[in-house]
Amino acid sequence: MDIREVEIKTGLERPNIRYYEKEGLLSPVRRANGYRDYSDEDVRTLLKIRLLRRLKISVEQIRQLQEDTVSLQFIVDSRMQAIAAEQEDLQAQENICRTIQTEHATYSELDAARYLQMMDRPAEPHKKPSREIYTDKTIRTRDVAYDPPHPFRRYFAAFLDGHLYILICMFLIFVVFGVRYVDRPSPLFYLLGILFYLALYFLAESFILSQTGFTFGKWMLGERIIHDTGRFLTFQEAYQRNWKRLLYGRGLDLPIVRIWRLIKSYRQYENGENLEWDDHNEIEFLPRGRIWAAAAILSVLLIGLGRFCAAEYAKYPPNRWPLTVQQYQENVAYYKNPQYGSDMENVVVIDVVPVHSGYTESYEVENDTLQAVTMNWDLHDSAFYVLPPDGRYAILAYVLSQKASLWNGGYVSYARVNAFINGLKANIPTLIQDGKGQTQNVFGRITVTLSWELTDPEGYADQLLFLKEKTGSAVITLSMKYE
Repeated sequence: MDIREVEIKTGLERPNIRYYEKEGLLSPVRRANGYRDYSDEDVRTLLKIRLLRRLKISVEQIRQLQEDTVSLQFIVDSRMQAIAAEQEDLQAQENICRTIQTEHATYSELDAARYLQMMDRPAEPHKKPSREIYTDKTIRTRDVAYDPPHPFRRYFAAFLDGHLYILICMFLIFVVFGVRYVDRPSPLFYLLGILFYLALYFLAESFILSQTGFTFGKWMLGERIIHDTGRFLTFQEAYQRNWKRLLYGRGLDLPIVRIWRLIKSYRQYENGENLEWDDHNEIEFLPRGRIWAAAAILSVLLIGLGRFCAAEYAKYPPNRWPLTVQQYQENVAYYKNPQYGSDMENVVVIDVVPVHSGYTESYEVENDTLQAVTMNWDLHDSAFYVLPPDGRYAILAYVLSQKASLWNGGYVSYARVNAFINGLKANIPTLIQDGKGQTQNVFGRITVTLSWELTDPEGYADQLLFLKEKTGSAVITLSMKYE
């Protein structure tokens, strides 16, 4: 039988059973896979041990009984003498307490010498104790210190590991392999993310567990996993453990199933039941103080910051400052690529009427470095655009290419640039007055200027209210200059 059956039949906890085996009082046979196989004789031995320990007979005395170097009668006689002495001492304590209570003594008036003399008097012969002393409730039967469940430490350790794996996946996908996205992650991003995460979870974690008994999160929270024989798990055992934890503990990460399995596993663990993935494992909890708790919280914050930075990095163009004209055009093409999920509905006031325009683009180059870009749209019989689509791509491609920092103009985020572009639509009624308007914004070292001139303002009279029926003529100029 396995250890769960033995726990039920003997009423002993697993740590105590392991302790008695370690002390040589029990020797279960081993199966071919290395797991213990307990016999009925082992159960009877454990019941004997439990009874004798309840009688306060020491482990060393039980070992002597098993080795037949001393008789049970001798051990029991010795124990009865010890019980008698303990009863006399307890009776003396009770008598003194009753006397102090009867005399209403206070601490300041306590006559300690008299009471000590009373306690040192020989006990009256054959005097029975006033109450039964040794009961099931007052005698501890554990030979191993009780270690209560630590559900929070275990969950938080797994939480820390999971987010660390996500951070590593993002670094590999975005930085090493150069996969990027703009507004919405592409299917390629999701596919690579799942593959890298599973590789880390099943391969990397299994290897680390088999070598150290820890993962990063378990090390921070003081949780070590070893085999019930006291050795580290093998790679195969750690691999199987991770599969069982994914299935039984996380419900394959299916939304509703995951919550149900987490609650069920929590209740199992709180009730002292073995979790399916740690059926033949021992969980050791190492002491961790406030410094370790603070370090774990700091790790969560740093991992969160790392994930944010990795996500931001994925939104930047492939070529960074200084740019050549060709590199700038490559950046523009990067943002135009539909696989990255660019959301055009957020930047165009109306996109149902074709644009009939003349378009020009000019560059200012110094020492092969692109210093300024100017774009001009001459709209005729067209719906009004706050910013044509190519303008948005150009701003992202040029502004986000700079390596801005706190000492050279400030950090320029994708969210800030995108908010400026999307905000044009809401602010256009105030930006254009009497058919003309201009807005300017500085991002790091680059100044972006956007101007409008309505050559047929009557045609756009209602168009500024975002009606689709009318068309008109306008000139839109976008200028970006590195200073």
